Amino acid sequence: MTDRPTAGSRIRILIEDTVESTDSGTLRTTGGVYIESLGKPGAVTLQILEPGWQLGDIVHDGRDQLVRIDKGDGVHVWQRPNGYVTYDDEISLASLRVIRPATP
Repeated sequence: MTDRPTAGSRIRILIEDTVESTDSGTLRTTGGVYIESLGKPGAVTLQILEPGWQLGDIVHDGRDQLVRIDKGDGVHVWQRPNGYVTYDDEISLASLRVIRPATP
């Protein structure tokens, strides 16, 4: 087998990381992996190893205590004590320290 895949090669890619952001078929992880398109349905199999952030989670980013909220349009963001909204791609999600997880 060659060191690098060539056109026509069948491959399997295993990535274990934390999702930093997702948007319209793209995926970015905290480890720097960026997948521009997940392709046609069924082309990529994703297995969720643990759930992501939930509404009501409270975390600390080294500066402020943040709470996970729905900003009113179905988009989940972090809200700072001063009311400022922080999107997932504006913060290092891997560095967040959980203060209190949301209660079910």
